[in-house]
Amino acid sequence: MDSIVDVRDGTHDSPSPTESGKYLITSRHLLPYAVDRSDAYFISETDYEKANERSKVEYGDILFSMIGTIGIISFITDKEIDFAIKNVGLFRTSQNPNIRYFILSYLKSKIEENYIASYMAGSTQSYVSLNVLRKIPLILPPNDVLQHFEKQVAPLYARMIENTHEISKLNDLKDVITTSMSSR
Repeated sequence: MDSIVDVRDGTHDSPSPTESGKYLITSRHLLPYAVDRSDAYFISETDYEKANERSKVEYGDILFSMIGTIGIISFITDKEIDFAIKNVGLFRTSQNPNIRYFILSYLKSKIEENYIASYMAGSTQSYVSLNVLRKIPLILPPNDVLQHFEKQVAPLYARMIENTHEISKLNDLKDVITTSMSSR
């Protein structure tokens, strides 16, 4: 994998929470096509910049949970990134958008799930190392096959992303209505 796409992980530091600033995202905040900021805490601009020296997340990147619940995959669809990551794998597919959906699909495959399961470590809390993510076996098909694949799946992913965002908006609306009705 690391010969095809840049693979990194987030900060290992524990920045202190602040009243405002940028969010710190961990594995528990990963959603399929977004991150859940609702219970993430803020970190200072200085800590945010320090974390991003190592692992700046961009639109079209893929995040991968490495500790605890392993293998949660989040494709980043935010145009503006207001968060840094901690102990989360980062596949920098933003740097090669021609293969982002191929990599995303591969990471979500049963083959990949079995590979990761075979390399999990930790007795108290499961984890997978950055080296394991970097060494994921992956053979790219020829360019014409990749282009055809990307062309075919891009509209499907666009629809899934749109549906996921719509569901999120509807859930937020449901929460507002429920809160409003219960306060009467």
